[in-house]
Amino acid sequence: MSMSGLIEIGTTSELFTDPVKKTKLKIILPAGSDNQEQTMNNSKIGQHISEQFNKELEALHTKVLAMGDLVERQIELAIQSYTSGNEDLAERVIKQDNDVDELEMTIDLECMRLLARRQPAAFDLRLLITVIKVIHELEKVGDKAERVAKMAIRLAKDPNQFPYYELEHMAELVKRRSTLYRAV
Repeated sequence: MSMSGLIEIGTTSELFTDPVKKTKLKIILPAGSDNQEQTMNNSKIGQHISEQFNKELEALHTKVLAMGDLVERQIELAIQSYTSGNEDLAERVIKQDNDVDELEMTIDLECMRLLARRQPAAFDLRLLITVIKVIHELEKVGDKAERVAKMAIRLAKDPNQFPYYELEHMAELVKRRSTLYRAV
């Protein structure tokens, strides 16, 4: 069965629960199967044969959250630089994009190393694949923030060229949605 034949039941954030907690997680089912919500007890998570593997997964989890926080801050600064015409903030966003790119490569290499060394199955395999996809998407969002910052630098000379209040409204909607995802 190919990865394209799978659908996810539940939210991505549920794949990033603390491995030590004994919470229930939603599972991934083959496409076309009964779409009823199914759960599994993750009491086996955090009980790998190797305690080192648990630590590596927790470290990976921490890096992904740090990357998400960095990208979120990058978006905030890009919007602020655009609406205020502050070129210094825009330059800071552009420099932060290098940090985001470096984090993506670091996390991706760590995932590949874990895949090769640990040869994970089931939940752990899905977790690593999801991390790879999530960091790729976060990097793309960081690139978009960089584009907004570059646009802010170009438009700083003519603040009447674009109604920035619309951008502020869109940024507020994104922040609310991001907060909702963290709550899940």
